[in-house]
Amino acid sequence: MASLRNSFTVLNLRACVVGETNPIVSGLVWRVLRENLKATHFSERLQLIALSSGGVVEFILEPGLYLVHVAYGFSHVGARFNLAKEDRRTETLYLNVGGLKLMSRLVGDKPIPKSLMRFDILALYSDASGEDKVIVSNAEPAKIIRLNADRYRVVAHYGDINVVSRAEIHVRPGKLTEATIYHKAAKVTLKLVSSRSRAALANVSWQLFSKTGEELKKVVGAYPVVILSEGGYTVVARHRADVYRRSFSVESGYDQSIIIKAE
Repeated sequence: MASLRNSFTVLNLRACVVGETNPIVSGLVWRVLRENLKATHFSERLQLIALSSGGVVEFILEPGLYLVHVAYGFSHVGARFNLAKEDRRTETLYLNVGGLKLMSRLVGDKPIPKSLMRFDILALYSDASGEDKVIVSNAEPAKIIRLNADRYRVVAHYGDINVVSRAEIHVRPGKLTEATIYHKAAKVTLKLVSSRSRAALANVSWQLFSKTGEELKKVVGAYPVVILSEGGYTVVARHRADVYRRSFSVESGYDQSIIIKAE
């Protein structure tokens, strides 16, 4: 090992958050790529030669030109180094990174099950088309998401139909930003009941429509539960050859059962 270190370059790498001096000790992913400026094809110009995870790392490399890339969650930065023979270098890369932890609740501060929450995080107007670019899809609630310090648009979903809220959130370097996004919604249980026994009928096909007539959901079952934003809706129930229809309204925070009698 000693002869190898004498003829090659020893490159020690550490990463810090912008404005801090203590290195990040875990959660980093390091990539070292050898750069070949003589390559005729762009795809051959960079060759991945080393990959490591953790905090502070050390690489033993041949002399040459290298691109070092480090990622910390969804934050990342790169740097180029021209390494000479028998060189011993310690380099620090600085990540302009912060943390974001997201939750959702109903207006009135009513809780929502975590299993029914998801979040999309978009960078503002970073796409060439002028549209926001999705950075993270289907992020879980209450998990720390590491991002480049910047402003983001967060799209919060409750359920899988039409309950969507949006907010712009500023992630600051070295800081954890905790945000709760509120929804106006409620749970609705659909039932088609026998006119004689009042028991819910099985094998019912349901179609749910918005007030404007847009089809929102199809579901089959005796007691389907749907999560809907405030507003007016129409539901159509089909059982065997019979078709039933009912209109109803949803008020945020007030769960309800919509019962249709099979006359």
